Amino acid sequence: MKIGDLASGPEIRTRATITQRKTDKPVQFKIAADARSSLFVSLKLTGGDVEDFVFPSRVDHSRHLSPRQYARLVDERLEAIGL
Repeated sequence: MKIGDLASGPEIRTRATITQRKTDKPVQFKIAADARSSLFVSLKLTGGDVEDFVFPSRVDHSRHLSPRQYARLVDERLEAIGL
């Protein structure tokens, strides 16, 4: 997902549409208010362009965070809080 998919000017959209790779069909989803505010703060801190990924890879910032990288991050956070 790229920043331009979620942001419209200085605001995070309430809804976004992404085209799925496998089916090539657009899927619309709602972005909750708390998620919008978190995304806003995160994007404000990290900056970026509309063509940059919202969740860049930790290894290669020109690529997106892979599902496996995401799973590792979640596992690390859960372990850190004792779950």
